[in-house]
Amino acid sequence: MDAERGEATTSHRTSIVSENPVVAEMTRDNDEILQGTLTHIIHRGEHVHRTTGEWSPTIHRLLGHLERVGFDAAPRFRGTDADGREILTYVEGDAATRPWPQELLADSGVAAMAALLRSYHDAVRDYRPEDARWQVFSRAMREDDIVVHGDFGPWNTIWRLGELAGIIDWDLAHPGRAIEDVAQLAWYIVPMRDNAHARLCGFEAPPDRSRRLATLCASYPGVAHHDVVATATWLMRRELEAMRDQGRRGEEPWASFLRDDQENRVETDLNWILTNGHAL
Repeated sequence: MDAERGEATTSHRTSIVSENPVVAEMTRDNDEILQGTLTHIIHRGEHVHRTTGEWSPTIHRLLGHLERVGFDAAPRFRGTDADGREILTYVEGDAATRPWPQELLADSGVAAMAALLRSYHDAVRDYRPEDARWQVFSRAMREDDIVVHGDFGPWNTIWRLGELAGIIDWDLAHPGRAIEDVAQLAWYIVPMRDNAHARLCGFEAPPDRSRRLATLCASYPGVAHHDVVATATWLMRRELEAMRDQGRRGEEPWASFLRDDQENRVETDLNWILTNGHAL
């Protein structure tokens, strides 16, 4: 979208799958424009306006369900604007882009994210949307499925005054097992990645990954650490397969992930967990 642009400033807000802060540009009308890997976002006052896709009505119904059941950590859907963009309430605070806030480098941040994820899963335990269309991994819901967030990493959480305040970017939600979200969270915040990546996150020394994984599992009762490791390994392989198959055919979002060099990142993570996962 074309817009008059003013002086650019660095933003702490982020978009889907972007782990680093994106650059925000302010228009003369004081709209903050953000461009991420998949989405174009305008922050206008108490709302954000975001580009949509054929899956968006399903996500809007999910957000409506969360509002009805009182889950207050998700943005609220407030309709569409004249250009067809969705309007969501703005979740005040900072996204946990790299380097992470001190709260997330500590075990308490791991516990907070795991507990919030469990709260979300409880909120959708009996949710069964009809005629749903999903952006990724679309299929009919199975008996033991829930609607997983699908991209529950630090960059999609909002922190305010040292506390975890919200979850954003729900576009990759899809049917899946609850442990898939748990394993994805572990992949990113343990992190199940090499020490070079851990330094980018802000760790001055290699993190105690076994302790952080134990903290995560203790804060999401009912999951075993070996199941989390096994599911994280499966998730990495599934993402690589999707990028190499659908992405190379030009299908989104996988084609954008390929352009963003995520194939190499995930392959590096997979090699790390295959070598080190037994010690977690």
